[in-house]
Amino acid sequence: MRILIVSGYFPPFAPMSGVRAGKLAKYLLARGHDVRVLCAKNLPYPPLLPLEIPENKVCYADWLDVNALPKRVAGFRNRLRGTRSAGDTLGKNGAALAEGKPVAGKSGLALALDRLRLLYTDITNWPDAQIGWLPYAVADGGKLLNSWRANLIYATVPPLTGLLVARRLARRFDIPWIAEFRDLWVDHPYYDAPPWRSWLERIQETRTLAAASALVTVSDPWRDILEARFHKPTITVLNGFDPDDYPEAPPRVEAIEGLTLLYTGTLYPGRRDPTPLFQAVARLGERARAVRMHFYGADRDAVMQLAERAGVAAQVEVFAPVGYQRVVELQRTADILLMLRWNDPSELGVVPGKLFEYVGARRPILCLGFDQGAVPDIIRSRDLGVISEDPDAIANALRLWLDRKRQFGEIAPLPLEARAGLSRSDQFERLERFMQDTSAAYRSAAR
Repeated sequence: MRILIVSGYFPPFAPMSGVRAGKLAKYLLARGHDVRVLCAKNLPYPPLLPLEIPENKVCYADWLDVNALPKRVAGFRNRLRGTRSAGDTLGKNGAALAEGKPVAGKSGLALALDRLRLLYTDITNWPDAQIGWLPYAVADGGKLLNSWRANLIYATVPPLTGLLVARRLARRFDIPWIAEFRDLWVDHPYYDAPPWRSWLERIQETRTLAAASALVTVSDPWRDILEARFHKPTITVLNGFDPDDYPEAPPRVEAIEGLTLLYTGTLYPGRRDPTPLFQAVARLGERARAVRMHFYGADRDAVMQLAERAGVAAQVEVFAPVGYQRVVELQRTADILLMLRWNDPSELGVVPGKLFEYVGARRPILCLGFDQGAVPDIIRSRDLGVISEDPDAIANALRLWLDRKRQFGEIAPLPLEARAGLSRSDQFERLERFMQDTSAAYRSAAR
């Protein structure tokens, strides 16, 4: 098949959420398909992801930063507060600023500027902050399809703008297209737009997806939502791990006394919160000094404030984001891997790609947050670790792990069978068949 993947985020300049798109392109090329990728050029992210396909297979389209103005306003606002400008990067508070979300301020002027930025982005960011990529992506995608005829367009989001790109190209060139939701649109549990925008955006979502031939998502609860709303062929394709990144043999780890817990990723204040872990460590008394908690890519101030509140700041270190290969190395050599979930039923269908990286790394998982849903089901069914929101129960688990580390010098890796069926190739094999069936059904209906 000739497949055009539309993905606003794609290696190397992309957030970690762009890993799946890169891995899918790699898999399809290895399977003999003729693949091209249409993505955004030089996004303001550090080049942390490896590009694993030939660069000549990728069309990097220009984009216009529609939030340049609110970022400048944010910089001015922060100077009013006497702090560094976070609007120039996507580091601390960067994602919020890029999308015009307010960051707590003190002065009346700062609060007014926050409200103006939020109003600006609510009006202009349709459906998201990457809307400035749309005209360039459609133009470059049209040039590509004029010389290279695809059998299928596959749009993987976020950013949601990719759906608009795919819809326009599919209509213009009469090609079937599939929408893949790594995160849902209006139905996402973290969606927090005002009611007027939610109503309008739901209309936009319905009109956009009416033209799609099929839908894909990353969990069964989300599949059920999409099927009920849009009545289209829909399947679940989990994220999975890449065996090339996570080989079967566990790494040789230098014996270090004590227990190291690792979290790689961002925090969502009020939703994904390590406080129960910090409280559990505080309950360990003298043994707390043997526990080290490392956070990579999280907001340092937010993490340290929570740690100080629990009295365990000395046990916590926060590091800047690192490249994907380094993340893999850290995951494979940590004692325990930390998974944070919102302690709310809305989290049922949220399945971060991080879970499958942890599975590939074969390290025990400590999962905090809501104990029902797709993530806890996978952890329980494969005996991958501990799920709890109770500091006392977490403290007991930490004591057991500390005892094992002291007795055996290591925390044993999870058995290989625990990750069976969860590789990306296992998951993408189902997706490949779904793509072929969708393309065939479209051609048959056109006859």
